[in-house]
Amino acid sequence: MLTTVNEFSNFMIMQLRRGRFNGKQIVDNALMAEMQSVQFTHHPKLHTASGYGFMIEEYSGTKLLSHGGGYPIFSPF
Repeated sequence: MLTTVNEFSNFMIMQLRRGRFNGKQIVDNALMAEMQSVQFTHHPKLHTASGYGFMIEEYSGTKLLSHGGGYPIFSPF
């Protein structure tokens, strides 16, 4: 993804609102749930997994989505 800070913040707002942005459903809610669900895990005991574009972890019962910007198919520059 090549984008500006403003565009990326809009993308993250849409992620947090499960596909809604500016009062409109941009991406189907079911697709958003699929993007934010576990697609791959190295090992269940590691408590980390990958979704589509995000690392997924759980902390104190709360699901955390993150992206460090430096995965093999993603680059921060």
